[in-house]
Amino acid sequence: MHRFFVPPEAITRGMVRFPEPTARQIVRVLRLRPGDTVGVLDGSGTLYRVVLDRVARNEVLGRVTSQEAATGEPSLHLVMYMALIKVARFEWVIEKGTELGVARFVPMVTERSVIRDLELSSHRRERWERIAREAAEQSGRAKVPEIEGPMTFTAACQQAADAEVRLIGWKGERRRSLRELIPEQEVGSVALFIGPEGGFTPDEIAQARAQGIEPFSLGLRTLRAETAAIVAAALVMDRLGELAPGGDIET
Repeated sequence: MHRFFVPPEAITRGMVRFPEPTARQIVRVLRLRPGDTVGVLDGSGTLYRVVLDRVARNEVLGRVTSQEAATGEPSLHLVMYMALIKVARFEWVIEKGTELGVARFVPMVTERSVIRDLELSSHRRERWERIAREAAEQSGRAKVPEIEGPMTFTAACQQAADAEVRLIGWKGERRRSLRELIPEQEVGSVALFIGPEGGFTPDEIAQARAQGIEPFSLGLRTLRAETAAIVAAALVMDRLGELAPGGDIET
């Protein structure tokens, strides 16, 4: 069953009016027809089963036939603090991180960041949000991850203070793996810091340590920033049981 996120106001009195981009996908890409059933989510954690009544070039309408709690959302709240890297690679991190279950992405400007702009254009924000939404639809998430505006490394360290576990990837760390730093007991929130190509500077690592953010190693081989981000997110999810089999897949 195809799944689509829509704004809450698109669902009124048991009917769904699909926003234009989604309607265009339904008509031109998926070529769905009246009578087909789709899943609709409004970001609140509810899945609506919807039968399409009208499928036209300029309008797609559907009727809610049932609703239930959506599955597929991790219980872990994982926030990825990702240094700004080349745009295409950063977008890949958003897509794959969303599939893995990242709850929020926070772009950072670090000392070695290639891109140092703290302003996020409306066009780029819309594109990143669309990438996250489509990845959430494809992977069966119940919510679309948040994407914050870029911030400095210092601000990011301060923002992460409330996370139960705070970790930072650093090639200079020789002893401790990510797995060793995550407690075996239940953890509700993790802040994960990933640096740019070239990594974090010693001063940034010192600053992170002072804020209680623990450095970890991803092994002897040097990974690209985007590879490190997804490997680390997957290791966190696996360590805390979020990649274990279980539950029925909605069809």
